[in-house]
Order: sequence, then C-alpha cells, then structure tokens
Amino acid sequence: MKTIIQKIKISFALILLFFCLMCSNDQSTLSGDDKEKIESADQEGWNSVVKATQNGQLRAQIQYGHMSRFSQKKLVKFDEDITIYFYNEAGEKSSELTAESGQLDENTNNMSAFGHVVVASDSGLTLYTEKLSYNDRQDKIYTDIDIMVTTPEGDTLYGTGFESDPRLINYTITRLHGVSNKSVDLSTERFKKKDHPE
Repeated sequence: MKTIIQKIKISFALILLFFCLMCSNDQSTLSGDDKEKIESADQEGWNSVVKATQNGQLRAQIQYGHMSRFSQKKLVKFDEDITIYFYNEAGEKSSELTAESGQLDENTNNMSAFGHVVVASDSGLTLYTEKLSYNDRQDKIYTDIDIMVTTPEGDTLYGTGFESDPRLINYTITRLHGVSNKSVDLSTERFKKKDHPE
C-alpha cells in the first residue's frame, strides 16, 4: 500500500514538474513586446481616442486601432495604425499625423510615431518620414532621420533631420537638398560685392 502511495506521489510530482517546465518554455519563446504586455500592461483599448491637454487646453487627439497602457511606466503604446490631430492655441485643428504605430509618455505628454509617418498641415505642407517625435513642453515635432517635404507650390525637399512647430509653419531641415519649381540664381555673380557710385 505504501509503495502505491509513493508511486502516486512521485507520478504527481513528475506531472507537476512537467507542467512547470512547459510554462517556462512558453514564456521564454515570447518576444520582448509580448512579455511586456503579459507582465505589465494593465489596460487595453480598441478603436478609440486619447486626448492630450496642456493646462486644460486640448493640444492633440490620438485615434488608434489598439492601445496598451502601462501604468507603472506611465507609458501608452498604440498599434494597428494611429491618427493624431494637433490643435493650435485657439483650439483649431492645425495638422494631422498618420503612422503605423506610436507611443505616449504620460509624464510629459511627449509622443513618438513610427512607420510611414505623414504629417499634413492645413497650410498645404506635407512631411514624410519613418519616425517622428513630439515634445509637448516645447510644442515641437522633430526627427533625426531622412525626411521628404512637399510644398503647396510643388517643391519637393529632402533632408536628414527636421524640426518644426506641429503646424509646419516654422521649420528647419538639416542636410537639405531637393527640387524647386522656382527660378533660383545659384551663380557666383549674385554673391560678388557690387561697386557703389560715390
């Protein structure tokens, strides 16, 4: 009788050990993003809207396909395509950003967008890049990678690095090159000092 009970205990211990090993193997095959979702994402949402405000004023509105919120990190991750609407001081929409994914730092209201990022301003200027960040405190969008900008006049500008207000009114392009439909005098004559009559 003791032998049967011991065999049952040993069998039960082996089965328990087997299940523990299976569970640990399943966890080890997960990617970093999947582990983060399992371990600490405490909220999820689908097809909804998040608003970012500054001193009670609407600064941006994010529409997303899927959202994961990590309360301890104060981080919200968006995937399944996002659209961000930026608003000016008067509360009017001034530009629209679309991207494949993004994230929001709830401590600072800073945002980042990734993958086929397009920003279209109401002025007609459009920015294309693969990564773009927004600094809420400075009210600036910026990137340090390749960009393309098209203007309402039909100009196409390229560069590596970009900084602007979200309305794309005052912008700086680093390592600028491009194609312009305007006539631009690039001869050295225009830079020569002209003699003035006395």
